[in-house]
Amino acid sequence: MREDLLCQTVQIPPSWTVAEQVIGLLNDPELPNDWQLKTRASIYASNNVLPLKLGDDEELPTTRFNANHAFYATHSLKDLALTRGRWTLRYGYGKADLYQGNRGAAQLFLDSKSGSIDWSKDYDVNASLKRTRLYRLTVEHVIPFKHGKGQISLALHWLRVHRLQEGTLAGQTQSGQFQGDLILLTTRGLPRHKIRSNGLVLDVAAVVPINERIKFGLWGENVFSRIWQRTIQKITAKVATNIIEPDPDGFLHAVPFLQGRIEQTSLKVKAKQIWTIGAAFQQDRSKWILIFIRERDWQVGVGYGFPIDHKKRVWVMISEHPRFLQVGIDTTQLQLMVSIDKLNASTSKRAMMVARWLWSF
Repeated sequence: MREDLLCQTVQIPPSWTVAEQVIGLLNDPELPNDWQLKTRASIYASNNVLPLKLGDDEELPTTRFNANHAFYATHSLKDLALTRGRWTLRYGYGKADLYQGNRGAAQLFLDSKSGSIDWSKDYDVNASLKRTRLYRLTVEHVIPFKHGKGQISLALHWLRVHRLQEGTLAGQTQSGQFQGDLILLTTRGLPRHKIRSNGLVLDVAAVVPINERIKFGLWGENVFSRIWQRTIQKITAKVATNIIEPDPDGFLHAVPFLQGRIEQTSLKVKAKQIWTIGAAFQQDRSKWILIFIRERDWQVGVGYGFPIDHKKRVWVMISEHPRFLQVGIDTTQLQLMVSIDKLNASTSKRAMMVARWLWSF
């Protein structure tokens, strides 16, 4: 993997959850006249290598990886928001990780977890990582239109990034060793006063009623973004080892290098854009939901929302690529969504949970 592909975009956690997007399509917007305090937490994990339940196990049974592309993506966010009328002020902490690799990288990882590495076999490895840890301060403004049934949201985020890592590893097993090339940009190991950096991000969303029965939504995250990383270490090295030990974070742990160099540099990068298009179709008191999300690839979701009473609504959605079953509930105080790809938790490779609680005063 070429050096110039590093740090074109960085991963940051989404500012709008799928639950909030679905609820925006199901409900008419309301601008609160009193003060509202909202607390929110979300966590997401998805991979195609092994069940999430086994990820922390030190030893696994021997497993074959049969796909050509392996990935592990995770992000989480927790924040606190104060809202009145059209304005919201929000502060929170988030993190996002993305690991990708070819079949050889995935098989080497699985064999190292099971203690079954065959050094006589050729492992052709090409892998990458992206990791970000940050604090986020947000000012959001809502512009209502169409007699209050539609709205445009503008959210400006100030970021304080306190960890950034981008890396690629490419190599092969030869003569009882793994040998390859490592390129790593990392803030790990630098003094705290050097690694703090700033960023600005703009998100835009619009929810528009087309007629009495159809509503359309568009969410653009990181439409404009700049992150200025003041200091980062750049490691370029030749690696060689006969001990492959998976890092708790998913990469190779303490990879020794034969020769290389370490230098300090600075970065100016963008956050990866996320686009969501959605629509809701009224049927009696219930609504059908259709959502398209574009991040790495297009993900399609089809759902159905129905009211329990005038203050409570439940919705169910099935997404493809990757497959998810999502179940959510929305009340005046609570929003909760749980998502999983399989009902058997011991074999599930994808899971997500979103919770939000609201107080008015």
